[in-house]
Amino acid sequence: MKKIAIIGASYLQLPLVLKAKELGLEVHCFAWEIGAVCKNIADFFYPISVIDKDKIFDICNKIGISGITSIASDIAVPTISYVAEKLDLVSNTYKDALTTTNKYEMRKIFIKHNVACPQFTTAKDNYSIMVLNSL
Repeated sequence: MKKIAIIGASYLQLPLVLKAKELGLEVHCFAWEIGAVCKNIADFFYPISVIDKDKIFDICNKIGISGITSIASDIAVPTISYVAEKLDLVSNTYKDALTTTNKYEMRKIFIKHNVACPQFTTAKDNYSIMVLNSL
């Protein structure tokens, strides 16, 4: 039986967990226990933060997953790519996952490749935020 790791276990990931089970996959969910509605639906549940990529990798490597994914969770993207890359699974690169989930880095890449995007800046402290809000 093929095994899939799903990062996140909230109501947002529920349709994915149900579809994976319908397809006959063994489902392994990783998420905090609070709000984990998929906890009792997945075949296996691990109460681990979705950003703890090394712990998730160790478990996925041990159980021999065939794939790793999530839906409706930008915060899970770097972990998915990190684990997939280390296990030689199909995925975006970890570097690209970090870029696409960091709005500042993403917009710098847009500008580098002449893709239209809104003006932006970064704020490093509360004073900067107050100045930006007054503009």
